[in-house]
Amino acid sequence: MEIFKICSRVVSILGPPWQVSKRGRLPKFRPELYAAMGIFRKYFGSSLRAAEGETPLLIGLRMDHATIWWGLQRMPIVYFERALELLYELIAKLFKCEIFITDSTGVETDRYQERRRALKTCPEREFVKLHVLEGYSREAGLVPIVAARVTRGQAHDSPQFKCLLKKFRGGGEPLLGDSAYDAAKNFELAKRHGFEPVIKLKNIGLKGLLRRQAARDFDRNRELYRMRGVGEAPFGGFAVRYESRTRCRLLKTRAIDSLLMAIAHNLRTYARARAMKRMKIFICRFIRQPLLSESKKTLEKLIKFRIDSPHMNNEEIKEKRKMLFTDERRCTGCRTCELACAFYHYKEKNPSRALLRIVKLENKLRDVPVVCRHCEKAPCMEACPVGAISRNKDTGAVVIDQNICIGCRACVEACPFSIIIVDPKTNKVTKCDLCGGNPRCAMVCPMGAVFYARQDVGPRILARNRIEKKILEKP
Repeated sequence: MEIFKICSRVVSILGPPWQVSKRGRLPKFRPELYAAMGIFRKYFGSSLRAAEGETPLLIGLRMDHATIWWGLQRMPIVYFERALELLYELIAKLFKCEIFITDSTGVETDRYQERRRALKTCPEREFVKLHVLEGYSREAGLVPIVAARVTRGQAHDSPQFKCLLKKFRGGGEPLLGDSAYDAAKNFELAKRHGFEPVIKLKNIGLKGLLRRQAARDFDRNRELYRMRGVGEAPFGGFAVRYESRTRCRLLKTRAIDSLLMAIAHNLRTYARARAMKRMKIFICRFIRQPLLSESKKTLEKLIKFRIDSPHMNNEEIKEKRKMLFTDERRCTGCRTCELACAFYHYKEKNPSRALLRIVKLENKLRDVPVVCRHCEKAPCMEACPVGAISRNKDTGAVVIDQNICIGCRACVEACPFSIIIVDPKTNKVTKCDLCGGNPRCAMVCPMGAVFYARQDVGPRILARNRIEKKILEKP
């Protein structure tokens, strides 16, 4: 409901996307409701039929799925571009961006076109290009999208630079861009709009005073240019949530669907910024950046699981041991934890191979992370007929020895959480091993929905999170 309230607030500021005709039968819903439902649907990545089932909870009436799509088709593309800019203005009131980045990404479709290559006609997927201007707040670690524009896939990046800066003026902040934006007009345009351009030059020689000055500026800010990688954060979210793909057929609807991805990203950023501002939690500033600056050896010492005293009894040792905790109220369904888990264990960027699961509850509009509990009396350990499952003495994790496992899947049936999976490549079972005492899922979770804490500290953190949520829900 909170996300739908933000959507309704943005739409109410923008006004109706089209004027209702005085002639003929009046529509059942106001135009603003179609826009709010379209943004809300994209935020959760729901299908049109799933969005139809959610409408009675949100507006009190059932809105047909075909009607939702009809309303989105009627809206002009400029309306969504303005909604994106308005969300950025709301974020900028909470946290100011010190660096701006311009970049583009492709959004695939399910259609093919014929292209001539090397005297042959080859089928190639059609795609559109999403050009964005992003900001980066070092204080909060946020990457909101300032402006966006959608073009055909063959369009160049440089001509869109003018459109992205059209309604925006900076205050002397650096503007980072790759060699695709290397043009004299872009350097002049960035300075005219109040930015300090830091654009990588092409290897075509330094002719003219302007290019020489641009080369000197780039050499001076070469270290700053490395921050351009931060701009890939929204694109990674598009790939994880939507697979950077749209099923729309018309160019207009493809542009609307691509812009809705950017709007959903800004919605998440705004919700996170508002929570951080109210509770004054600056995680990225005071915790993450010092950790990132440490050496790898020091970082391992900070995170490595240790038991403080060798003279503790068994009960004290159990309390000191760490385990994974989950807070479904904080989960946004970004699936970053799944991506990190799969890459750590299999070196594959495939969330489906992760050893934990993000379960989407459509009826409750909630994403729930499901992890292995490493039970004290583990049913999987008791069910294994060959003794392939044991408990690690250092971390307390219930682990599977692949050399002993025979793939009988008795543990899969015994697990009450259905978190033990079968590896399709080895045909043996596998499960979470806490990454040797340093779970990657807890390290990368941006909202703290999955965290690694001592057994006596974890419940206190969950209780504190519930209190914070109640405070945030107060008007």
